[in-house]
Amino acid sequence: MATPGGHPACAGGTGAAVAGGPKLPAQPSQTETLLLVDTDECTKFPFVCPRDKPVCINTYGGYRCRSNKRCSRGFEPNEDGTACVGE
Repeated sequence: MATPGGHPACAGGTGAAVAGGPKLPAQPSQTETLLLVDTDECTKFPFVCPRDKPVCINTYGGYRCRSNKRCSRGFEPNEDGTACVGE
């Protein structure tokens, strides 16, 4: 995730480190304008999640991994994939 200036994208106005990349300042200066671009890590890195939690869910500024829980019709896995909840 990088801005046009080569800085990694950040969420919530705080610096976010990307492996091998520079760290963003906590707050941009008054003369600096940052364009934050979200990258779909699940698509870009298809094997980013471990085997025990193989389902990748893209979030703004990152991703989450959850288990592959199967649910009955009208239900879906909760956020961590440990139980089924109504849709």
